[in-house]
Amino acid sequence: MTDPSITTGVLKPHSNVLLMNVVNFQKEVTLLANESIDRFGIDRINLSTLTLGISAATITIVKEELAVLRNKSFTK
Repeated sequence: MTDPSITTGVLKPHSNVLLMNVVNFQKEVTLLANESIDRFGIDRINLSTLTLGISAATITIVKEELAVLRNKSFTK
């Protein structure tokens, strides 16, 4: 990986192979994150989660804001 930030953008329904690759990648990263808590301890990890219940109309706005945040976080 040479890019500090990888994003899929919006996946299209016809891209099943890409979707499965992304889902599998996300599962592996989640497992690594879970293991890191035990390996490094909570005092060395800054972990945040957010669960939202939002309308379909709002999801587009949230995705755009998250993209801005990802770009902002990795361009400094």
